[in-house]
Amino acid sequence: ALHDASEGHPLYLIEAVRSGLTDLQHSSGTGRDVESDRFGVAAMPARIYELLAVRLDHLSDAAQQVVSVAAVIGRAFDYAILQAGGQMEELTLIDALDELWRRRIIREQVDDSYDFSHDRIREAAYHKISRARRKLYHRQVAQAIETIYGDALDNIAGELATHYARAGDSATACRYYRRAANVAVDRYAFQLAEVMLDGALRHAPATPELRIKLLQSQNRLFYRLLRFERWAENLAAEEALLKALPAPEPCLRVAYELSRSQYLTEMNEGEAAVSAAQQALLLAEETVGIDLLVRSWHVLATAYQRQARMSEALHAYRQMTLHARQATDPMLVCIAMDAQTEAGFFSGMPTEEIFHLLTSALAIAEEQEEKERMSVLYVKLGLLRTTTAMGDIERAEQNLHRAHQLGEEIGDSERITIALSHLGLFYTNRGDYRHAKEALRTCQAIVRE
Repeated sequence: ALHDASEGHPLYLIEAVRSGLTDLQHSSGTGRDVESDRFGVAAMPARIYELLAVRLDHLSDAAQQVVSVAAVIGRAFDYAILQAGGQMEELTLIDALDELWRRRIIREQVDDSYDFSHDRIREAAYHKISRARRKLYHRQVAQAIETIYGDALDNIAGELATHYARAGDSATACRYYRRAANVAVDRYAFQLAEVMLDGALRHAPATPELRIKLLQSQNRLFYRLLRFERWAENLAAEEALLKALPAPEPCLRVAYELSRSQYLTEMNEGEAAVSAAQQALLLAEETVGIDLLVRSWHVLATAYQRQARMSEALHAYRQMTLHARQATDPMLVCIAMDAQTEAGFFSGMPTEEIFHLLTSALAIAEEQEEKERMSVLYVKLGLLRTTTAMGDIERAEQNLHRAHQLGEEIGDSERITIALSHLGLFYTNRGDYRHAKEALRTCQAIVRE
């Protein structure tokens, strides 16, 4: 933490210690330290800020303007964005950059890019800007980024959201936070998606429908991240918003009941989970499209299965498959066939039927490049080949290793641990105890972490 705050620079390091910081996430409590805008980095000791402020005051007016705009952009910045964001004449900008380079405020990097020689210099420059001018610069920088990277904004949607938030444009900030969250979900970066949706909720307009949709998007992340306390808070907020609406959209109510059922299932409140899923199913059959109807059958089947009510679960899974074939999204059919095998394993479904469902679902998942679902299906195929009289033991091992590889590719700890635990089972059955212990110990370490 000291290195993050000082970057190893002796003066900053000494002053960070001298300021009496005991918790490096916060200021020393003197009331004079300058808060960092970097997450988890200590406040800047007052003496360091004063030294840097004097150093910046000695710059020419043009260099001070350039360093201010650069500080708004971030630690690293491109020439094109700096010029467009600062709206300066090119010769003036070049002279100012030369001055900042000579005084070792900034460093030249490759391809017309620069960075600050120390992030504390950037923070000091940023805090010297007045609030009104800071808003102006953030808006100009955001507009410059949009213009220059207009065809490739997905990778910098979160950065744009931050600029518009600090510019005071909450509506645009909310839009970019949502976009950044969607990109993060597509890349399996669920924790980042959670942070982006928090940003969207902070800047969302007071429209209840939009806030409900954002909460529901976040609920799907909490389901995957096992954030049960925050999930419960979101459900309570959703319920209050739905009650305040005179006539909420049916799909919002269905999604709420489905999320509540999943939460109750995870809390082992089986009867209440079934009741919520049945309520969602009634609403879905009356008013909304096929996608939510398929999802309602899925959530109901899962609630039944968690109570070991396998015949009811299998019926619900088959209803899910039946409706999924009417949908336009092929992944719904894939998920439905996969889900049928969940109950089939424990309800006497013939091995050949389970194998057919799994291989058919896998073909769809591979065509759609859905790596998470592929990992799920490879584990089940490996398990089926390991525990039944199907033979083809080498293929079973390949299936489980492929499931593990896919889990690592998408950074999904749950998929990794499930694959490793089944590899442990596989090697145990083969009498290869060294590899079994290796897989299970690795799995155990991940679970403990």
